[in-house]
Amino acid sequence: TYQGWGELEKHIFKTKPKIDDWTERFALAMDNTAKEKEKQIAEKIDLKDRKKLLDIGGGAGAYSLALLEKNPKLEATIFDLKDTIKITEKIFKNNPNRDRIKTIAGDYEEKKLPAGYDTVLLSNIIHSHSNKENQTLIEKCYRALTPDGMIIIHDYILDNNKTNPEEAAIFALHMMIHRENARTYSWKEITEWLTKTGFTDFQRIELEESRIITAKK
Repeated sequence: TYQGWGELEKHIFKTKPKIDDWTERFALAMDNTAKEKEKQIAEKIDLKDRKKLLDIGGGAGAYSLALLEKNPKLEATIFDLKDTIKITEKIFKNNPNRDRIKTIAGDYEEKKLPAGYDTVLLSNIIHSHSNKENQTLIEKCYRALTPDGMIIIHDYILDNNKTNPEEAAIFALHMMIHRENARTYSWKEITEWLTKTGFTDFQRIELEESRIITAKK
């Protein structure tokens, strides 16, 4: 009888309940999740000589803040949707690093990215998109970077057999349920996008649950 119970919401609500502040709730939830990993990422990636970070889909900016605290020469720009950026600016309003953070409203799926950055961060972005969409996004990142620029991809990344680690495999199912063509990707698939675009000098980094791959332009 699971199928019937799985549609319980449909039977209770004639129309789906609306959450007026969904964008803010989502941004804050992602920020809370990021706080569990931000220090790990800041410790594992050496950005001491980097000056301009573009955080794509950066939401409330937890990862950017952690990287700014670790790297005093760094400035960050958070690029996200207009409604999300309003929440980001509200959160940053009284932050001591406010003068080192900029925000740009835009849709990275539809627009080209602002250019002139020596570092680009894609944290928990690729699992929301198809293989083809990610290839296009990686190419946009390449154009946004200065020569010798670095791309940082942080996500649940699968081994090449696509069954491990457990967290990444389960998260692939989660994405399949919630968004068409969305899933987690393997080291091999991500490296193929990067190589096809022109990136080299790959580095793999293990975190407690998620993983990072970096590459140079």
